[in-house]
Amino acid sequence: MSGCKGGVEVVVGSRRDGAGKVDSSNTKDPVPKARNLLASFEKDREEQEESELIITGRQGSYQAGLTVSQYRRQWESRFSGMFGSFVDTTIIPPKRFTEKAPQLGAFPLSTLQFFSVKLCETRGDLKLPVDVFGMVAARDSIDHNRNIIFHRSREDCQTLSQEDPYLVLAGPTRAVMVALSDPVIIEVELSVKGTTESEDKYLSFLVAPVFCGNKLYSCLHKYSYTSKLSTLEFKLGHIVCSVEATISISLIDGSWPSSYRGIFTAFAVGCRPGLPGNVDDEKIVLFDSGGKKLPVTSDGGINLSRRVVSVQIGGKLQVYVDVMARGKNVKRKMRDFKSSEDGESNDIFNMGFCKMQVTVNWSLISYYSAPREAGGK
Repeated sequence: MSGCKGGVEVVVGSRRDGAGKVDSSNTKDPVPKARNLLASFEKDREEQEESELIITGRQGSYQAGLTVSQYRRQWESRFSGMFGSFVDTTIIPPKRFTEKAPQLGAFPLSTLQFFSVKLCETRGDLKLPVDVFGMVAARDSIDHNRNIIFHRSREDCQTLSQEDPYLVLAGPTRAVMVALSDPVIIEVELSVKGTTESEDKYLSFLVAPVFCGNKLYSCLHKYSYTSKLSTLEFKLGHIVCSVEATISISLIDGSWPSSYRGIFTAFAVGCRPGLPGNVDDEKIVLFDSGGKKLPVTSDGGINLSRRVVSVQIGGKLQVYVDVMARGKNVKRKMRDFKSSEDGESNDIFNMGFCKMQVTVNWSLISYYSAPREAGGK
């Protein structure tokens, strides 16, 4: 179901009953000790798939109504020969054409910006707060591999609460390309940590396509996906004619007081402000130290949670640093960086107690699907 509200496209997915089951006909019979455990796992996975939204939306090269297992088999049939395993992450790096001449197929292209992923609702006996682990990824037609948006191990869960229901995003690791012929695929496998591993529950388990169409202007999209235990909301931006900006921040003088919380954010401002549904005011959180010490490497680099942002040609990247103390903003600094097709932009934040250098590496985006043997270059 889709609609348009205030210039923002809203797409809501719901559960599909009677979805296809996992095909285990080719699975070898396990040893007796493992047989019951495997059967229990497969039963849980089948029940989970039957209760989840998988592929919905408009028609494209991906068949509607696929379960996760069916999608995986389709992916392996089409792409494994060139792009490796289904679980492989993209090896195409950011800053691909920052310093070297662009190859054929490298242009300012339409991309998908991930602003936030929010746990909107829980169902059944699942109550907030919850400890969440797992993976959210995007697959585009450059290499069809996972481009990690969120990833946490069971030992490093994120706690989601009513006060803070947003996942701390760690990606994308490179720009996510939007193509007319193929949708961007969002893949989610999130679990809620139980007292023991046997008590873990799937929070959301799905793959779903994002069809952006042929837009003249950048615009905002909201997609909601409902499963047995939860509803997740994705806030995304379709950024037209865009380049990739990779942000680095380094401490070059002084130190960051341990009593101060640091929040580093970015905004991708387009070249036509004021259009309905634009993305100019949508915040991208690069890092929030919370109540912890600012993580600084031995050479002064700050470990940002995410660093890749898509920026429209003719637009600009705005980088903010906010200093928080006892819940109040005590200092804010901002720098503008005009978008570029290549090269590097630099500026200095003078925070008083320290100085930080911001470096932005610019690159065109190539739709060339480099095989994994080529190292993604």
